[in-house]
Amino acid sequence: MSEFIQHIINGLAAGTIYALVALGYTMVYGVLKLINFAHGDVMMVGVYVGYASAKQMGKEMSQSFLGVTLVFLAAMFFCAALGFLIERFAYRPLREKPKLTALITAIGMSFFISYSFQVETKIGDLTLLPGAAPKAFPEIIVPTEWLVFGDRAIVIWNWQVISIVIAAGLMLALQYLVFRTRFGMAMRAVSFDHRSAGLMGIPVDRIIAGTFMLGSALAAGAGILYAVKDTLVQPLMGVSIGLKAFVAAVIGAQAAGLPGEGVVDHGREPVVAQHHRVGVAVRRRHHRRRRPRAEAGERHQACPGIDGGHRGRLLQAVGATGGEQDRVGARLDELARELEPVSGRRHRTGVGRDAHRRARVVAGDH
Repeated sequence: MSEFIQHIINGLAAGTIYALVALGYTMVYGVLKLINFAHGDVMMVGVYVGYASAKQMGKEMSQSFLGVTLVFLAAMFFCAALGFLIERFAYRPLREKPKLTALITAIGMSFFISYSFQVETKIGDLTLLPGAAPKAFPEIIVPTEWLVFGDRAIVIWNWQVISIVIAAGLMLALQYLVFRTRFGMAMRAVSFDHRSAGLMGIPVDRIIAGTFMLGSALAAGAGILYAVKDTLVQPLMGVSIGLKAFVAAVIGAQAAGLPGEGVVDHGREPVVAQHHRVGVAVRRRHHRRRRPRAEAGERHQACPGIDGGHRGRLLQAVGATGGEQDRVGARLDELARELEPVSGRRHRTGVGRDAHRRARVVAGDH
């Protein structure tokens, strides 16, 4: 029995690490319907950034609370920037292409990152790429027996407790971000339908880029926790960890609906209504920043390009799913033609002009 309990404790400590990586898979799949196979390799990059940061700080500094915090922050910020670059230059140009094209690109990006890190590259004394030789991750958290039960039948180590606490804290922060903030509401709207979310004024490109950055930062944090547990660091470590996390993402999304594919919260408010509420908030903020001068004897509207009647019919149309996609495309085409008579008004704001352009693009795609 004690051996079984010990395995449960070990599994919980390791499982929280894989769960953090899996959250990145599910969030990206939720907003793009894309399996980002480069996600595990982004985690590997975070581990090497943490390795370099700990080496630069020295043993004493890296083992202090401030040093450990800086190692985590350095890895997470660097991987967030890397996630943004991957989304911007690898995935965004392929967003409207067939899904197979984006999938092949994701696999290629994974190979590019993992095999690039096997080529040792130096400029003077500065090492840019580490090479294929395995390295030992510095002991930023010295392993210590935290609790011992019986005659060492059950042992809980300090790194296991730290891993569970940090992972749980990051998950709770993500839960708050997704369900309690404007960014999270926009993320859920984009995951439901990014085209109709764009029509409601939500900045789809920024939301998707932010989702990539968030998932990459979580992967970097998970990578540091994994390196503390298993100190061997090598360029292909992201492949095996990413595969296990991908399996965890599939099982977890099916069983519990974690944030990601489960970014849409069906139990609180219809998502189309969330589109409308977020879009109105974005348009109002845009209108306050760039309010044009009202013409004499005429009131300026917050979004003159789409009045209440058109918006209501548009929401009713894009709410269809499944086999109704053909009808939705035809309806959007019809709505785009209906909006043409207000072309004299829609150019008063960039928001109205952008809404008309997106309506025509969506109708053309279908």
